[in-house]
Amino acid sequence: MKMRNSNRVSKDLHMHSIWSIDGEYECSALIELAKKAGLHTVALCDHNCMQGIDEMYREGKKQGIAVLPAIEFDSLFHGYETHIIGFQLQYHAPVFEHLHERINELEFAAFKSKAQRLEELYHVDLQVDTLMERCRKENPFQVIYGTFLAHAQREHLQQLQDYYEGGKRAGNAVVNFYWDSCSYGKEAFVPVPYPQAEDVIQLIHEYNGIAVLAHPGVAFFKKDALLNEICSMGLDGIEVFTTYHTMDQQNYFKEYALQKHLLISGGSDFHGSYKPHIRIGEYGMRKEDEHLLGPLLEKLKCKI
Repeated sequence: MKMRNSNRVSKDLHMHSIWSIDGEYECSALIELAKKAGLHTVALCDHNCMQGIDEMYREGKKQGIAVLPAIEFDSLFHGYETHIIGFQLQYHAPVFEHLHERINELEFAAFKSKAQRLEELYHVDLQVDTLMERCRKENPFQVIYGTFLAHAQREHLQQLQDYYEGGKRAGNAVVNFYWDSCSYGKEAFVPVPYPQAEDVIQLIHEYNGIAVLAHPGVAFFKKDALLNEICSMGLDGIEVFTTYHTMDQQNYFKEYALQKHLLISGGSDFHGSYKPHIRIGEYGMRKEDEHLLGPLLEKLKCKI
């Protein structure tokens, strides 16, 4: 069972705006949602992009909400797509200015190959060129995988019935299908040449940031050797509290972080309607656990 809050917390250190390739909300709208959720501190963690941070700061100041600058880097670790959050980087540095444009182009090229791969595997016609035109204007994950699943349901492809309305994986069908069938090692996987995790961690430190492993449950749960390896690359912390973790996963990563003296983070990974089950400020952290974010927040204050 994935975790939600048993009571309200005041911090959410992982959310996305329209500056993410799969984000939906303007920064002003995110701050309004954060205010309604009773949050006092938030972190904007757009994918490979920090263009929205100045606006997020301004909007947060209007509403009395502290905004932490951050970025969620896409990277590769042993071939697996691994997300690493960089907190409090020198985000105006020229090296970051066009990073999202470069990474987005790599992803768009891969999206076309991913759609073609689905056509080959499931013998469907997705009209890929039309999909790619839509991907430039809409959330490409929703366009590719949402369109595919809708087509599959119309064609009554029985092997995918878990993702149809009422199915056991239908609650967040697009994301579930992606991780179940299209991630590293799965039949519909298509690689994207992201930078290596070690290089990303080094870049974060080079620009005075703190490197935190985001939502590690899928790839790192009960895999101490892998965790030890990525931590040896200079990782500063782990996102222990996240919408995606079960209680077992949450406890495992919490104990690991405490034993290894790593910083602990937590956030919803809110995107909008692309991930409809996720709500700002709800990510499995209880009010009595908020103190575990203290060392990270103190370290971030020292960098302001």
